[in-house]
Amino acid sequence: MAGANAQESIIIDLPKEKFFEVITDYMSYPDIVPEVVSMKILEENGNTSIVENNVNMIKKVSYVLTLTKTPYTKLEWSLVKGFFKKNEGRWDLEDVDGGTKCKATYTVTVEIGMLVPKKIVKELTQMGLPKMLKQFKEYAEAKYK
Repeated sequence: MAGANAQESIIIDLPKEKFFEVITDYMSYPDIVPEVVSMKILEENGNTSIVENNVNMIKKVSYVLTLTKTPYTKLEWSLVKGFFKKNEGRWDLEDVDGGTKCKATYTVTVEIGMLVPKKIVKELTQMGLPKMLKQFKEYAEAKYK
């Protein structure tokens, strides 16, 4: 079983409340990250949502996550079912420059149960993470500037 962990931070030129709105607007993910084909909200209850995510990786894959919001500071997720054996992580948001900017830290742990080489799993997580964070930053800043 191949698995990988990754963590990366980026400074966003927006208050954390605005960036939190972007990362919790799940339906906009296909507009932010080209590899995300579609998102479907299956259930919402307060700060918890269950979403189905369809992504083009090496091939098109589908999986369901439970996402839990801690308003303006954290978005956590864990796998319900689907392509991955394990997919869990979080966004952590912190004020920077007196709250005019925020530091967004993305942490993820994935395991793929199929016979996928660890090198490929590492590339999908660690190597793609800076690009994905840049895509979220550019989308958020363009939306609110």
